[in-house]
Amino acid sequence: MRWYVTVFEFGHNHVLLDGMMCGLLAGHRKLSKSDIQDIRSNGNVGIRPYQMYGAMANASGGFHELGFLKKDFYKQVRRQKKSLSSDLGAAVKYLSNLCIKDPMIFVRHTVDKDKRLE
Repeated sequence: MRWYVTVFEFGHNHVLLDGMMCGLLAGHRKLSKSDIQDIRSNGNVGIRPYQMYGAMANASGGFHELGFLKKDFYKQVRRQKKSLSSDLGAAVKYLSNLCIKDPMIFVRHTVDKDKRLE
């Protein structure tokens, strides 16, 4: 089956998206490097993700001015937590393997209620 274009309409046949909402399209949403660093820094000092998201929205002039959605923000938070836990696990595993290789090395660690290394 072949299709042939017989008429081309230059105008749009639908309502265009408001300029304020264009930043919410999937292709336009992105966390900047400074946003990612802010999330990491705020998380390190114990600020909760919902507080971070609200503060970022307040600083930028509203949620629609952020340039990303709440789900994008929480995906980044999860990515950072996963990276931290995998780095921690790798470090503990490395030290444990050193103990096996060298009996003179002693390693002991504990984890607090928030699953942070003490």
